[in-house]
Amino acid sequence: MRLYASFFESPLFITIALVVFFGIIVLGVILVKKYVKPFQNQEKPKSDKEIAEEEVNRLVTDITDEATLEQMKSPKKKFPVLPKKSLMKLLPRP
Repeated sequence: MRLYASFFESPLFITIALVVFFGIIVLGVILVKKYVKPFQNQEKPKSDKEIAEEEVNRLVTDITDEATLEQMKSPKKKFPVLPKKSLMKLLPRP
């Protein structure tokens, strides 16, 4: 009997017992959410097309400000283009 008592008091057994205990709780929650009607998710997953449309509508807005409209219609400043060799000097070498 004393051999079993020392086994149940060991830190390894206590750790394994806790992991098994919480694993059973998680498994029970998963099964309840999957098979019990009130806990099931009623929301249908959105298609990729609907998600893309929502994202575009969120990012794209109409311009109502006159100053911004005029600024967009005016030609943009052109920045000088660096030759390829000078760009290569700017890149870090491995």
